[in-house]
Amino acid sequence: MTILQNTIQHLRRIGVRRGWAPTLMAMASISPRLRRYRAMLTNGDTLLLDLSNRMSYNYFFFGGLPNEAVTASLLAKFLKRGGGFVDVGANLGYYTTMASRCVGSDGYVIAIEPEPTNADLLVENTAALSNVTTLNVAAGAVAGIASLFVHPSRDQCSLLPLHGCPTLDVKVVTIDEITRNRGKCDFIKIDVEGLEYDVISGAVDLIARDAPVIYFERSPHSPADGRSLDDFVRLVNVRNHGYRLCRANTPEEPLVPIESSAATDYIVAVPTSH
Repeated sequence: MTILQNTIQHLRRIGVRRGWAPTLMAMASISPRLRRYRAMLTNGDTLLLDLSNRMSYNYFFFGGLPNEAVTASLLAKFLKRGGGFVDVGANLGYYTTMASRCVGSDGYVIAIEPEPTNADLLVENTAALSNVTTLNVAAGAVAGIASLFVHPSRDQCSLLPLHGCPTLDVKVVTIDEITRNRGKCDFIKIDVEGLEYDVISGAVDLIARDAPVIYFERSPHSPADGRSLDDFVRLVNVRNHGYRLCRANTPEEPLVPIESSAATDYIVAVPTSH
């Protein structure tokens, strides 16, 4: 093992001391190998990371996303072999890879990631997964072209304005459009930094057809799109599927019913068929 590899392993062992992050970034800035570093995760997967950027640090230091452990339990609960999964805001492919295992060779996964550097890593991280299709686009309410605000961390990019962040033009598609000729969709995961309502608006045909579980993140204190939870209730029930909103709680208790006015970060819209 080289000196560089020894140093990397040492940094991982003491990773909870986040003060080491600048050291790691400095090392990666002068070593191309650290901008394509394949890390072993706690679930046994490997993920290609860019260690010059903070977006990779949870995967590097903790082997996953411990603050979102409930998400993995939701995938296991609702995704079965032969199923369909749409990952909107796939980032590097952490959940895309999990979903690929859940649905198996007879199922499909569509992973959407608009930021080009993330999308390149996503392609590499899923290259061996024949049931995964990656799209370097954004999802929205209508198809077109939009400005993507690129956050320095690259995991908080948004079509909503981010002060001081550079922009690039990206293609926007609707979920209805990209799933039109696909099999049944069972689960949609959405993490788009404030425009979740728009993404769901672009999936109303799919929702009417398949009634998938819809999992999305939303800031309860300052919803960027100005939408209330009541608005989301009305949207997912636009064609009378009888969806209920739950809070994504813990891996042991992944679904907790919530009132439409309650504050929560991670929301699961579950149809009455489940």
